[in-house]
Parts: sequence; C-alpha cells; structure tokens
Amino acid sequence: MCLTTCLLYVDTVGNGIGQAIEVVFIVFLTAEFSKKKSDLQHAYYYISYISYVIDTLGNVSVWTVEMFPENTDNWLSAICLAFPWFIYFEAATWSFMLSLNRCTALAFPTFHNKIWNGLWLKFAIALMLIYPFLVNGYTLFDAECRLRYKQPECRDYYSAMTTATVISTTCLALLSMLLIIFAVCKSHGTSTSSKKAVIERRMILHTTLSSVMLILWIGTVYMGSVIAQMSDFFSHLSFIVYMLQHYPPMVLIVVINPIFRRLFFNFTRIHKLLRKQDVAPSIVTTTAKNCPLQAQET
Repeated sequence: MCLTTCLLYVDTVGNGIGQAIEVVFIVFLTAEFSKKKSDLQHAYYYISYISYVIDTLGNVSVWTVEMFPENTDNWLSAICLAFPWFIYFEAATWSFMLSLNRCTALAFPTFHNKIWNGLWLKFAIALMLIYPFLVNGYTLFDAECRLRYKQPECRDYYSAMTTATVISTTCLALLSMLLIIFAVCKSHGTSTSSKKAVIERRMILHTTLSSVMLILWIGTVYMGSVIAQMSDFFSHLSFIVYMLQHYPPMVLIVVINPIFRRLFFNFTRIHKLLRKQDVAPSIVTTTAKNCPLQAQET
C-alpha cells in the first residue's frame, strides 16, 4: 500500500512537470510551423507535434473526470473517458511512424523527402488518427462499460480492450525496433559526413528510446490485467513508464539535435540566460585583474 501511494505521488508530480514542458514544446512548434519557412517543417516534427497535442488532450480529459467524478453520465464524461483509450493505441502508432521516418531517412536518403511530403504525409497522419478506431473502435458502442470500465460487471470488456492494446502495441513496437535495426545497418553503406546526415543519425536515438520504453510500458499494462490483486500498483507503475516513454525522449531532441536546440533556445530565451551567467564571472575576473591590491585585501 505504501509503495502504491509513493507511485501515485510520482505519477502526479512527474506528469505535472512533464505536461508543463510539453505545453512549451507545443507552443514552440506551433510558432515554427506558422512561419513561412522553418528548419523544423518536416514530417518527423509534425508527427511528434501531433503526439504532444494528443497527450495533452488526454491529460486534460483525465483531470476533468477526476475533478468532477460525480458527473459520469453526460457527453463530456464520455469523451473524456474515451481519450485514454485512444492514447493507449496512439502511443504505439506515432512511435512506429517516427521509426518508419528514421528508416527512410537513413536507409533511403535520396527518396526520403519525396516520400514524406504532400499526400504521403497526410496519409500517414490520417492513419495515425484512425488506427485506434480500426483496431478497437467497436468497443465504443458499449457505452455503459465505456463509462464504467473498471466496474466488476465490465471486467470482460476491460480485459478484451487491454488484450487488444497489448497485441497492437507489441506488434508495432517490435516493427519499430526492426525498422531501426534495418536503418542502422543500411546506413553504414549510405551515410555521409554532412551536418544533416549526422543529425539524421542522432535522431535515431530518440526513436530507439521511445520504442524500448514502449515495450516496457505495455509489459506493465499486461501485468496489471493479469494480476488483478495488484492492478492499482501496476496501473501507477505503467503510467510512470509511459511518462518515461513520452517526456524524456521529447527533451532528448534538444540535446542531440543542434538545429532544434538553437531554435528552441531562441524561442525560450534560454540562450540569453546562459549568456548572463557567463558574463557575470568574467566581470569579476576582469575586476580582480585590474585591481590586484583590492583583490588581495578582499
């Protein structure tokens, strides 16, 4: 019980911090996409942006239900309770799309930009959004259990939904890892030393981390469905793993991608803060050199 409570606190604090960072990323990317031309107006960032927006809407839906638990029989609650279901399937979808994007960028750089533009990009985004409905949309017709899926009478409904989530996510996560492995192996024969090629190779770290954490996340979801007496424990644990799958890779882009980092720092004004911290010690050092006697007396 104590461990479950601790996990709950980690869930709450970690999700709050992660969501705050995610909102900054959403605002930043929205500003970049609204420009006539930006170095971030590429498929990889569009797909990431959509996943950030969906995750934020999912958090808002969960918080809404928690704030008004007594109002569970209205259309707003129905939408809010459906969103976590959507995110369960969506996480694997955008991870797979990012892996596919990295695969074409490393293995087939000549055709990469042609593939991920225009009609294909729109198709990929549309597939991401409708995939949960294609795989498990039929469960939405059971409105009673959709609103009360954790009630004892809806246990079979919840088990069927969890099973579909585990199978779908596991398949997409394994496909993502296979695409990453193929891309890395193939890139040894096509890689160049250009700045763009180096960044393309670095971004595979972001996709790899997301895919690995995705497998760990779905493992905790499965354990929670199998071990009923520890469902609360695994529920909180799976949410922590989901946060690790979603938020750290998001921040990792800033670390490994110099173009993204430069634009992000300019947007958030972080570079100015770093410059001020560098200037302050230099002023002290210069003063000490110019006034050695005063420096010794001090």
